[in-house]
Amino acid sequence: MAFDATLLRELIPTGIVSPGNLWMYGPTTQSSTDCSAVGFFTACGLNSRTYSGGPIRISDPVMIVCATGSSVGTTVDRVQWLVAVKSTADQASTTASTGFRTNFNVTLSGS
Repeated sequence: MAFDATLLRELIPTGIVSPGNLWMYGPTTQSSTDCSAVGFFTACGLNSRTYSGGPIRISDPVMIVCATGSSVGTTVDRVQWLVAVKSTADQASTTASTGFRTNFNVTLSGS
């Protein structure tokens, strides 16, 4: 399954220049393993050309709310905390028509 920007919410903003915003993603039927895949949070990194609910900065904590079953209306099964560990340029989003500005995809880790 792919990242869904409508499920990402900023719970506690700390400002544009300081890290430490608190985020929540979910409820989702995706596992925390899915959510920690490299670049899963598409176009959510700081300085992205188009934001998909970001900007998530390195070291920002993200709470993943996982639901069991096949729909998000099911019971919340688990809440897991992950932390943004890197932001990588999305080369596919970079073209001359965008002024060579790119999107940055964020990767989370729980370890």
